[in-house]
Amino acid sequence: MEELEKIREYILEREPIFHHREFTNSRQDVENETTEDYFEISASGCEYTREFVINFLEERYKTEFEDEMIKEKWEVKDFKIKKLAPKIYLVNYTLFGQGRITKRGEIWQGDLKTGLKVMYHQGTVVVPVRQAEHKTLERKYLKKFGVTIATCIIVLKKNKTDNKVLFIDASFVIVFCNFICKPECFPFKLSFDFFWS
Repeated sequence: MEELEKIREYILEREPIFHHREFTNSRQDVENETTEDYFEISASGCEYTREFVINFLEERYKTEFEDEMIKEKWEVKDFKIKKLAPKIYLVNYTLFGQGRITKRGEIWQGDLKTGLKVMYHQGTVVVPVRQAEHKTLERKYLKKFGVTIATCIIVLKKNKTDNKVLFIDASFVIVFCNFICKPECFPFKLSFDFFWS
């Protein structure tokens, strides 16, 4: 078997990175799998340092004894690897999990003798066609009427004693996935206006 194919197998069995407890289940494990200057850009567009990621994973390991990847049966597809330079490899694949599809890209450093470590990771959410169409419709709506398409949320609970409806302007809703994003990641402030009928 060629060296590149062996390296491909070595990395593939670790993907998605940090979700295989047999490889990463402690601070020491994550340090062993990453370079000192490791960083990542999440699907939400935020940049995280190695130390931030390690601290986050330590908290996860304390409360989640079985990884969500196992519970939800995530799938890695279209896994590809390319040698960029001596001991430097580009990896990309599609991940089906967390209720969405993401394109993942990573840069790994090292070899099979001295060990391979991930230097960089990035996740990009694949926007479904219908969602893209909705964005186009929303832009047209904004241009014509000066407002975005509103979202109505109906709260149903057993102890509700009235028939009031809460309307929320959800123009700037952000879906936070695994990490809490820092405010400086976003060029706008969240603003919600509440109106009771």
